[in-house]
Amino acid sequence: MLVEAEVNCDPQVMQKLSRKRKGDEIQLDGESMSKALLLARDEYWRAIVRWLRSKMDDDIEELVFCGGTADYIRPEIDAYFQKEGIKVSWHGNIFIPDEISSDIGNRMADVWALYQYMIIQFDELTGYTRSEVVLLTKSAEGSTDEEVKRKYNFTPCERPSTFIAVNENV
Repeated sequence: MLVEAEVNCDPQVMQKLSRKRKGDEIQLDGESMSKALLLARDEYWRAIVRWLRSKMDDDIEELVFCGGTADYIRPEIDAYFQKEGIKVSWHGNIFIPDEISSDIGNRMADVWALYQYMIIQFDELTGYTRSEVVLLTKSAEGSTDEEVKRKYNFTPCERPSTFIAVNENV
């Protein structure tokens, strides 16, 4: 609802949250929630910037924001950091496959990016080389299981000698 209400916190969108039954009361609820949301939104992005500034080094050149909550305050973040001369990247410019996003948009971008990063780190640690690197730019929908396994290289491989064994009997 908050993202749908957009930057101006559209009172008509906020009316959907009203529990009133009369039209004029629903309209007043929407307007009240919109005003409160405008104040909260302003405080929220300012708090995020204050916190980031307290954690950032002075020589930061770029910030990467991921996840659905980031979209909520995107215009304010873009404007602030543009004035500061700091580049902002949104969702790491990654594509989330349709099988994962399924109408939740960028809310999984941070998790998906971390998953992709962990795969890369694991491959580097174990010396594993994937036979085919596929950028996930389209859905695998309509593909057979065998095509998906081949495309995304799900074939199990031999454990490298440096692999840490786990005692499965514990």
